[in-house]
Amino acid sequence: MYGLTFSPDSQKIVYKAKQGGQRWGGPGKQFVVISDSRGDHEGRQYDLIMGPPILSPDGQKLAYIAVERGKYFVIVDDRPGKEYDLILSIAFMPGTQEIVYTGHKDNKSFLVVDDRESKPYEGIAHSVMSPNGKKVMLVAREDVKQIGSGVWTVGKEFIVIGNKEGKRYGYIRSGSWNPPPNFSPDSQKFAYVAARQRQLKKFFVVLGDREGKEYDDIKALIFSPDSKSLAYVARKGTKELVVIGTKEGKPFDEVVTDPIFSPSSKKIAFGARLGNDLWWIVEEVTE
Repeated sequence: MYGLTFSPDSQKIVYKAKQGGQRWGGPGKQFVVISDSRGDHEGRQYDLIMGPPILSPDGQKLAYIAVERGKYFVIVDDRPGKEYDLILSIAFMPGTQEIVYTGHKDNKSFLVVDDRESKPYEGIAHSVMSPNGKKVMLVAREDVKQIGSGVWTVGKEFIVIGNKEGKRYGYIRSGSWNPPPNFSPDSQKFAYVAARQRQLKKFFVVLGDREGKEYDDIKALIFSPDSKSLAYVARKGTKELVVIGTKEGKPFDEVVTDPIFSPSSKKIAFGARLGNDLWWIVEEVTE
C-alpha cells in the first residue's frame, strides 16, 4: 500500500497497491483501490502507477498516471486517456474539475486538458494554474536542438495562456528558479521574469505584455492581495532594491526577505541590510 489519500468529504480512502513481486522493487502489477462504506473497489492492474492517485476537489473524480508496455497514460474514473512517451504529474483544475497535465510524445510536448491536446510545442518548461483554477500558463519552447547525448539547446521561450502566445524571449525564468511565472490573486493578471538573450546578462519583468526596466538580477515576484500592484526585488550593480510597478525604492546592500503586502494592499514590508545593520522596512504603496 502506498499514497493513502482521503476524499474532501472524508468518506473515501484511495491508495495504490501491488500484487506479486517483492514490495515495490520487483516484478508484479500495481492498481488503485477505493475504499468506502460499500467496500473496496480495485481498479485495473498496470505495470506501474506513477505517484499517488488524486481526487478532484469535489471528490467525484479519481485520476492517476499508469504505465503499460512503456507507454504513459492518465486514468480518470477507470477510463484510460491518450498514450504518451512520458507524463510526470497531473492535477485537477478546481474551477472546472478537469484533469490537466503535460504529455510528451515523439519529441513534442502537449498541454492536455481532459484529453484535449494543445498544439504541439518543442518543449514545455513550466506550467502554473491560476488561483481560480480556470487558466493554465505555460512556458513553451521552440528551436530546440540536440547537440550531443542528453544535451539540448533552446532557441526561444514564450508564455502561452489558452490559445494566446506571448512574445518570444531568449529565456523565461521558470521551474525551480525563483521567481517562476505568477498569476495575480484575481487570476486576471500575470507576470514573469525574462531575458532577451539566453546568456542571462540582463533581466526584466513582463506584466501582461508590458516589459519593465532591465536589471542585473530579479528575485521575488509578488502581487498585492487586491491584484492592483506588483512588487519585486531587483539587483543593480552591488545594490538591491524593491520595485513596485515601475517605481524604484531605496537601494540597500541586500534585501534579505521577500516583500509582503499588508492585507489592505496599502503597505509593503521587507527586511534589508545596510552594512552590518539589518532593518525592517515598512512603506506606503503609492504607485
